Amino acid sequence: MAFELPEACIIARQMDAVLSGRYLLEAKLSPACASLVRQGFINLAEYDLAGRKVDSVFSKGKWIFTKFEPDLYFLVALESGGKILYHREKGEAPSKFHVWLEFEGGSVLTIWILGWGFAKAAWGEELDTLAYPGKLGLSPLDTQEFTDSAFVTILERNAGKTLKAVLMDQRQIAGIGNGYNQEILFHARLHPKRKAGSLTDKERLTLYHVIVSTLQQAVQKGGSDREVDLYGAPGGYHRLMGGQMKGQPCPTCATQIEKINVAGGSVYICPVCQK
Repeated sequence: MAFELPEACIIARQMDAVLSGRYLLEAKLSPACASLVRQGFINLAEYDLAGRKVDSVFSKGKWIFTKFEPDLYFLVALESGGKILYHREKGEAPSKFHVWLEFEGGSVLTIWILGWGFAKAAWGEELDTLAYPGKLGLSPLDTQEFTDSAFVTILERNAGKTLKAVLMDQRQIAGIGNGYNQEILFHARLHPKRKAGSLTDKERLTLYHVIVSTLQQAVQKGGSDREVDLYGAPGGYHRLMGGQMKGQPCPTCATQIEKINVAGGSVYICPVCQK
């Protein structure tokens, strides 16, 4: 699986609590990340992070931003899975890692990217021009900017696209990946191939509230139970829909869950609840 908005939010809060105000002593990469460096997913060798003080750590969408003074950022996104772990002493750190960040006092942050992901540095002025993440859309956890009317505008602007494509477009709504996309559409009783412009007013409002409540609940429970936090502890949110449900009975109506392909990827649905 992969980190999405709830998992990024949890780990960013934990990182901010232990790293803000501390100096980075050393940043190093293991030989295991050579292919990620060649592809441009890891670029830390091009920036000098050592000796800089952490100003704050925050998340937006699926990305974790560590801001170093005065205006240098370290960005992490585990697109297909991995771990970000904090070790109070160097001796506790694993030998298997892609990125190693050692802070004053001897504590270490290690990052292991499973499949593909990012660990990149950028100056503040470069953030919006990066291909990834680029300019991110509204955060579903910020209910002041992500209002029901703002969501309706997104649906209308993308009326010809499938619901899956709209919910997973990071330029529209930041932070929803295929895991929570399936969960949200299942709870909203909507088929992922439905066109955004085909929803009734009631369906639009239902989908909006399901997005907000699902992600808020996932954050409150510490993220997905299939991922771990900064200290290796699994989250407490159990997603009802996903690959683990193939061929299993729907938790609502007992119909066998089906696997379909939408927008270039696999999605699991209940053919009765999500007509």
